[in-house]
Amino acid sequence: MSSLNIQRQRWLDRVLGAPVCWLVTLLHRLRGPETVPGDMQRILIIVLSEMGALVLTRPMFQRLRQNHPSATFYLLCSEQNDAVLDLLDEVPAERVITIRSGSLTALATDSVRAVRRMRALPHLAVECAVILASAGLAACATAGSSQDSPIDAPVSHAVDGAPATDAATSSETCTTTQTCQAAVILGTVSGDSGSQMVTTSGYQAAWVKVRVTEDNGSIGGQKLKVTATLTSPAAAAFDVLVYVNPDNDVIECASPTGTPTTNGNVETLSVKWGEGAVGNSDDDSRTVAIEVRPKSTSCSPAQTWQLVVKGD
Repeated sequence: MSSLNIQRQRWLDRVLGAPVCWLVTLLHRLRGPETVPGDMQRILIIVLSEMGALVLTRPMFQRLRQNHPSATFYLLCSEQNDAVLDLLDEVPAERVITIRSGSLTALATDSVRAVRRMRALPHLAVECAVILASAGLAACATAGSSQDSPIDAPVSHAVDGAPATDAATSSETCTTTQTCQAAVILGTVSGDSGSQMVTTSGYQAAWVKVRVTEDNGSIGGQKLKVTATLTSPAAAAFDVLVYVNPDNDVIECASPTGTPTTNGNVETLSVKWGEGAVGNSDDDSRTVAIEVRPKSTSCSPAQTWQLVVKGD
């Protein structure tokens, strides 16, 4: 069984992506002009690249919902991206279609199954993002359909991408000059409401900071919570460590808190602090430091990790 790792996927995308997209576009134009429905009923998002690409589609979901508030959304993604779907909280599990990419056989089998399910959905608009397989699946999903189903051309750029956090160092090394005190500030998330999220990526050791705020002022107490999810690349391994001082609003850099859980190449670490069953009069907002620590000494820009930090 032939392995279809991320390097091979990138090679296929680089070599075959442009011709496949050109052919799909040509076939689509030969079908003649279509009438685009004013109010789309169903929208399918296809993201078959790495987890980072799926994370960075969140602003696209938000804009599509603003433009099509009554539409039902579906998502087609790689099976290994399941771990981040709960964090994104954009599409219910029953409307997620997954494809295994561990081998060519699994990819072909699941692609046929996915196309059949997509073609069973009437009035389906397709939004593709990244990787050549999106173009082929989009074409198959709508070919010969009597429904008005516009196909947007696949794009190769990230949507509102978060900044990479690697410091400038010599190439192919994992160490950086970053420190906890001088860590990159990713942004702010609420620790007790809203499920806000910030993301970043890199390929070396890194420190980042996130401000976690207390926003629930009810009498009943609620602890603040932040969850860091780190996805390591296929050929490198990294650990995620979270540092927070529960007693004082100062940056903690020495003693990490909590123990991560591991699922394949995904590490998840949740930390809670603050008031108990009854609310207090203190502001439990904290600046949380997060360290991405490599387990090896050799790192490559082609092997990037993805970090998702979620509040509440």
